Amino acid sequence: MVIGIVVTAVGGTGIFAVFNDRATQGPNTVQSGTRPSAADIQISEFTPAGPALCGPWQEDLATALWNESNVQPGDEHTRYLCLKNNGSASISVTANVLDLVNSDDVCTGDEQSVDPGCGNGLGAGQLGDVLQAEFQVRNCASQSGTVTATVTLSSIGPVTVPIYTQAAPLSAGSTACLAIVVRYPSTASVTTVQAAQSDGVSWRFAFDAVAN
Repeated sequence: MVIGIVVTAVGGTGIFAVFNDRATQGPNTVQSGTRPSAADIQISEFTPAGPALCGPWQEDLATALWNESNVQPGDEHTRYLCLKNNGSASISVTANVLDLVNSDDVCTGDEQSVDPGCGNGLGAGQLGDVLQAEFQVRNCASQSGTVTATVTLSSIGPVTVPIYTQAAPLSAGSTACLAIVVRYPSTASVTTVQAAQSDGVSWRFAFDAVAN
């Protein structure tokens, strides 16, 4: 019994701890790198001749794409844009109509008979109710594509038009090429055309990106 007590006491002093060991390595550090914003869309015009020539890339285009006068039923005007996903995540893109303002500065022809408010200036007029915007997603190389959506410009509630690319959603680093047709439809009724004559409308298109 005395021997047992002595062994227990020795064990409590830590003498037997010499039979344990540990090896360590130096302090580790990990630092993440910077990344572009998850959603970062850029815009440019492009030349639809051969492979699309996009650029220069901008956050916003300051120039107008349409500046038309004397438009009549059956007229249409097409402009071309490139959209680039400059972010780090894939994005879904929608087109929106911003700052739409109708105007009607003068009464002409039979306009007053169907539009008693003609000549009232900004906020009057019906041209925005008539015009349509047609978005066509194009293959940037071959310029082939199909119509994906049509929206009446005055439908700013706000209205969103999904813009689908060949690989929707638009992956990081990818570019989408669009043709946008602004059309005064030939099918507009006589009354509508008479009311919209000598009217004006202004607006901007905005393209919003949401990271997926």
